[in-house]
Amino acid sequence: MGRKGRKNIFRILCIFLGLVFSQYCDDLSYVPDENAVIYLTAVPSSIEPGQTATIMVMGEKASGYPLPGGTVVYLFASTGQIENEIILYDGKAEATYISDSEYSGDVNITAHSGQATISPEQLIITVTEVVEPDISYLFISADPMELPQNGGKSNIKVLAVDEEMEPIAGKNIWLETTAGSLSGNGIYTTNNNGNVEVTLSTGKTATVTVKYKELSSGVTVTVEEE
Repeated sequence: MGRKGRKNIFRILCIFLGLVFSQYCDDLSYVPDENAVIYLTAVPSSIEPGQTATIMVMGEKASGYPLPGGTVVYLFASTGQIENEIILYDGKAEATYISDSEYSGDVNITAHSGQATISPEQLIITVTEVVEPDISYLFISADPMELPQNGGKSNIKVLAVDEEMEPIAGKNIWLETTAGSLSGNGIYTTNNNGNVEVTLSTGKTATVTVKYKELSSGVTVTVEEE
């Protein structure tokens, strides 16, 4: 059993049995006065729903010396889970905060220990739900856009981007043609550059359309008339 475990046992015995265990009990019963300061820090201070943050607690007397070992600090969180009671050793301790998997927004962490001043009075952890970027615009082009009388092949290229005009990778899009055929099976996945490239084979003028959810865009490849 480590030092922390032994002191926890001593503290319990002191409280419930009223026994005096020399310096251990003196330390464990220490209550900070109004001149003491307890500092709170969250690492990291911004997390996603369901993730954890470490709450670092440091206590000092007015003299600048650490609060005695065994000083109890009580922690509270406005939502999520946190260790409600921690014990300082050498004026320091850590607690784990677990955010609610269904919550996003600011979480207030507060503390209490005797008459000590808590700094900051409310420690804020920001829980931010990460929204995966989605396709906002589809662009489609054909090369060549005109084929000879007997038809041929044209390279169809699609570019998928978000609202910031950044390429979107890993999205399934649908391609169809009014004439001829397209290489592949109709469903394609954008690459790291947000592109999909297929080959149109046709003997007639054809319009190739790309679709994603409510978005669509098309390009026409013409075949020269006789």
